[in-house]
Order: sequence, then C-alpha cells, then structure tokens
Amino acid sequence: MKEKKQFSCSDCETLGCSQQGNRFPTDCLGDGVDSARFLELYKNDRIISKVSIAAAEVNYNHTRVQETIAFAKKIGAKKVGISACIALIKEAKNFAKILDTHGIENFCVNCKVGSIEKSEIGVTEKGCLCNPILQAEILNQQETDLNVIIGLCIGHDSLFTKYSNALVTTLVVKDRVLKHNPVAAL
Repeated sequence: MKEKKQFSCSDCETLGCSQQGNRFPTDCLGDGVDSARFLELYKNDRIISKVSIAAAEVNYNHTRVQETIAFAKKIGAKKVGISACIALIKEAKNFAKILDTHGIENFCVNCKVGSIEKSEIGVTEKGCLCNPILQAEILNQQETDLNVIIGLCIGHDSLFTKYSNALVTTLVVKDRVLKHNPVAAL
C-alpha cells in the first residue's frame, strides 16, 4: 500500500504564513515549530542578523542587479566575487563595471579557469570541464565578502556554493532555451 504523501507548501491553498494572524492548514509545516529558537538566531547571531536585516530592507522595486548592489552595501561587503559562466563573460564584465561605479571592489573568475578535459572524469563528449571548485577557491583566496553567480550550469552552481567561504547569491540563472529566464517554463 502506498504511503500518503506528506503535506508540503506546494499543497497549501491558504498561504497563511505570508502574514501574521492568518489561518493555517491543519498539516502546516510551521505548526508547532518553536519560533523562539529561530528568532534567537535572527536576533543574536551577528552574521545571520546582518544578512536577514539587509535582505528584508532591500528595495523590491529595483532590478536584480540593483538589489544585489544594495544587499552588498547593506551587509558591508567590501569585495564581491563574480563566478561566471564563460558564455556570459560579457555580462559578468558589465556587472563588474557596474560594481566599480558603485565603489565596490570586485574580482571575476570564469568557469573554464584551470579546466580539465571532460574525458578525464569519464565523460565521452569532447571539451573542457568547468571547474566551479577552483572558482570558489580563487574567490576564497581573494577573501571576498559576497560571491555572485552569473550563469553557472546546474550542478556547477551547487559545487561552487558548497566550496565558497563567502555568502553566495545568484544574479543570472542559466537557461539556454528560455534566454536565462527559467520561470517562463512555470
């Protein structure tokens, strides 16, 4: 007999969590959660508090580029790393110039730096493998305060995020078919 699927937020019709005082479904994931434990983190952990406040204060009437710059400034990022797909290096260069105009030091590294032949890891397709772990290591050496992903492939973005010492946010999500707008498929 098949087990009943656990209720998740994609099953919710009320979205009661979006405002205080709303009603919640009986199987709500937030029901019975010790909110005080999380509030303690948001209020008393210096880094979590700074990031949470900055994220809440970013003006949502701007482009993602403008929001990223505002967020970087609000968290006091002195140096922003740019982890870019080589196919979007022109956009990465433009973003670096924009950061420069806002007085934010930056350092860009493309995905093919230190690349390895795909066959070295058992891939039959010819070409150079991207190296998101090296991208993260280079930005770690640069001591960046915030790293921004521009168009890394799926999986490569995960590895980059895993190995980055700095906070990571995404400016551009790669979607070749939909011109880097994956939400259009939804």
